[in-house]
Amino acid sequence: MLGQEITLLKFTLALLIGVTISGCDREPSSAAVQPTAPQLVGTWKCSTYERGMQFDVIWYVRPDGTDTYTFTAGDRSQEMNGSWKYSAGTLSERVADGTLCKSTIEWLDANKFILTIIDNGIPSEAGVQRHYSRL
Repeated sequence: MLGQEITLLKFTLALLIGVTISGCDREPSSAAVQPTAPQLVGTWKCSTYERGMQFDVIWYVRPDGTDTYTFTAGDRSQEMNGSWKYSAGTLSERVADGTLCKSTIEWLDANKFILTIIDNGIPSEAGVQRHYSRL
């Protein structure tokens, strides 16, 4: 009986060591790392349902601090230009009409994030989330 308990203990110990070692070579999740402003630069896309309609958003984020949104619903599209700053997970934008917008960004990986609107001048859109992927 004691021999079986020792064998079971050795097996359990070997299993725990194997699980521990197999986890050691993993790199930290990119979602755990807070990307910086240069990593936001690029072209992003999301498809969303807001204000009672389905539309696509293409967001061009430039390294000079300017950006352009292209909203497309069916055969209609509209552009909106502005400027942006990003720090510690918070995006601040000023659009052409002077409105200051704030959102948070939760990075899923280096090419995907969830943008949550805090304030874009439209109170009913506070809390709206858009899931962006890099193009």
